[in-house]
Amino acid sequence: LNQKCLSKSFKSGLLFIDINDSRKIMEIFGHRLFQKMLREAAERLTSVSIQAQGSIYNLDSDDFVIVIDEHDNISEVLEIAGEINKKFLDPFMLGDGPFEVSCRIGIVSCPEYQRRTPITPSDMIRYGEITLRLAKSNDDLFILDKQSYLAVIKELDMEMDLQNSIRDKELILLYQPIYSFGSDRIIAVESLLSWKSKKHGTV
Repeated sequence: LNQKCLSKSFKSGLLFIDINDSRKIMEIFGHRLFQKMLREAAERLTSVSIQAQGSIYNLDSDDFVIVIDEHDNISEVLEIAGEINKKFLDPFMLGDGPFEVSCRIGIVSCPEYQRRTPITPSDMIRYGEITLRLAKSNDDLFILDKQSYLAVIKELDMEMDLQNSIRDKELILLYQPIYSFGSDRIIAVESLLSWKSKKHGTV
């Protein structure tokens, strides 16, 4: 894709797919049946990929990605996501009977390729991890856009800085008085932790 974008502008879509509750499936059925489930999941995803004229890759155990080289609009990629969900409606035969397995899908469209700009593999994987994380709290489907990406990056950045705030002695304990209008006096105090961050200001 990076080579291709140097010579032409195009829309590309990647569907990152993660099997839900894979750890629980492993604990219930053991390694052998877990591997059987993964093989069957890969077969179902491969059939969708072939139908969509895409390429499928296994990233790590239960993580897959389907790459769609070119598409006209995002609705085409959403249709592929719909086909993936249809494939997972049929239960998997594990152990003595059927077992329902679901997946979450994170869609990454690549505006960089429309600008004829390559993307590093590490950035692409990071986009996939972020969109799968967002899919978990959005009915197992999320399309990553610039706004949601920047919001997640800001949240992660603040989280990391907050962890360092204790070491850097940026936390200050404050006491806010609670005043009773009826008795005209302070009856209690509320303890507050204020973060005086050099980067984020007072939080």
